[in-house]
Formats: sequence, C-alpha cells, structure tokens
Amino acid sequence: MDVESYYEFLPWCKGARVIENAVWPYWYDKCKKNSFGKLSDLREAELYIEYALFKEKMHSYVALYEHTSRNSEYKGMSVVTFTNKYPFSMLESVFCLDDMQEGGCRLVFEISFDINNIVLGALIKRSLPSVSERIIRHFEQRVNYKYVL
Repeated sequence: MDVESYYEFLPWCKGARVIENAVWPYWYDKCKKNSFGKLSDLREAELYIEYALFKEKMHSYVALYEHTSRNSEYKGMSVVTFTNKYPFSMLESVFCLDDMQEGGCRLVFEISFDINNIVLGALIKRSLPSVSERIIRHFEQRVNYKYVL
C-alpha cells in the first residue's frame, strides 16, 4: 500500500506520510469486524490537504483488504480510510477494486463524513458530487499512467 503516493491521484492532497505500520487496538478491532475481506495491511498516516483557503493535516488510518469475487476466479481489494480527527468528526472512504471476467477492473468509491469546521463542511457538502467525480477521475488517470501506459 503506497500511502506516500496519495498526492499523485487524490486532488487537494499535497503530501502524505506513514506514521507507523502498527496501530492501536481500537482501529485494528474495527477493521477485523467489517465485511471488506481479509485484512492484509494497516497503517496510520497523515495527509496534507489544501482546498480553497484551507490547509489541514488529516490524521487517518488506512487499511488494505483482499477478497475473492463471487465466482472465486477473480481477486479484488478494498482500501478503507477512517478518521475521527479534526477537521472531521468522522470520515470513512472506500475504494473497492474488483477484477472483471472480461478484463479490466470495476471501481467503486464510497465516502461518508461529518466535519467539525462549519465553513469547510458547507463548502465540501455543496460540492460533494463534483469532488467525488474528481477523485475517481484522478484515481483512474493515475492507474492508467502507472499500470496501463
């Protein structure tokens, strides 16, 4: 899991660093009890976000899960990010990638959040559809650049 390269495909992310690979038991327990698949990697990280006039350091936990598709021939993975640190009271995002039988892969992106900063919250919630589309577009461009071209 290449957390340090997140800035290459996440819009508004200006940098990232792994704090440590071993994380506190609360997060580990939360990860083990979900339905994303087998936990294969777990990291504590900081992302440096710049959006409009805001510059924030986002402390988060990033987990990588491996799973097998329904027909058991194709594998997939999910990258789950969670934080409850300022400016978020809660943020959970999921990138789920599944191999497709006809080739390529299917990408599903989900995000849910609550923000402590009222001004930033109003700004992000108003533009959430375009933000989500931009995150997916940047992710696809990065994947095509790194793995396809």
